[in-house]
Amino acid sequence: MKIGSSSLIDGNACTEYWNRQFSTLHFTNRPEALTLPTLTQGGAGIFAIRKARLELIRVTHKIHHSVRSEKDIQGGRRILLDFRWGGEELPALLLMPSGRTRAPAALLLHGLNLDKEKMSDMAGQALLRQGIASLTLDLPLHGERSRGTGTATDTNPFDMMRRWRGAQEECLVALRYMARHPALDGARLGLVGYSLGAFLGLRVAAESPAVKALVIAGGGDLPDYTPFISVARAFSDPLKQVRQLGGRPLFMLHGKYDKAVPPKQAERLFQAAREPKKLVWWDCGHVLPPDAIDSAASWLAEQFKPPAAPTFSPEEIRRYTL
Repeated sequence: MKIGSSSLIDGNACTEYWNRQFSTLHFTNRPEALTLPTLTQGGAGIFAIRKARLELIRVTHKIHHSVRSEKDIQGGRRILLDFRWGGEELPALLLMPSGRTRAPAALLLHGLNLDKEKMSDMAGQALLRQGIASLTLDLPLHGERSRGTGTATDTNPFDMMRRWRGAQEECLVALRYMARHPALDGARLGLVGYSLGAFLGLRVAAESPAVKALVIAGGGDLPDYTPFISVARAFSDPLKQVRQLGGRPLFMLHGKYDKAVPPKQAERLFQAAREPKKLVWWDCGHVLPPDAIDSAASWLAEQFKPPAAPTFSPEEIRRYTL
């Protein structure tokens, strides 16, 4: 198995990068079977790094993780995890429904200045009541990964861009973990994103066919006042990404009086999406009521409902035996 002959800007940095990744992951094949990219000049090396990192996630057999704590809760279990990716610990919270059959699951992505606990309490519990497992991450600069001072917005835009790309990779790692989990059904994986997590979730779903259904809560297109919007769209374009879903089910819920993400941004995104899609408006601002969250959980459960057993008639049996 090879990761091609892509180019990097710095050969030493390339070797150091791969060594860090190999030290934290287990592979289906030996790491030495992977081909390191070669050194060339030019900005194409940045894209080669990106492509190589995504390929590394794809070929990973097992994501290294440890269980920090585990306890029984109503309807299932609450498991606090730590993943290791890119030399960094990634705190995560897994809610697992009771039962011995493989459960559908959803990756939950929280909003700005929230954390995995709040998102799990808000959406994870609603999904658990529907028999759906959920995995929630602390996004960069949030929750346990906070710097301890200020908020997640207290950083320069270039650092935020780097962390945004890193967050996408972390989400793909989480999806890979869920797809491989023996208690989860890797063919029934969804994604639920709220606010900032909605923008990130759309980008992740566009990248990963593992996401079979997507819930966007309090998200939409880029705002009209985005500086250098053409440049911003070259980096991340929600309208392009929603088209890349390619017919996977989309459920959007939004507040009629949302000032953080104005309704016209949600409407633009919805119009760009392909069927099947659904948009439900709620009489609220950016914070959605519990009924809205329950409706999203019910919709996701409907998407993941096992197909009904085919029926037959006595006449069909008679014709077959003739």
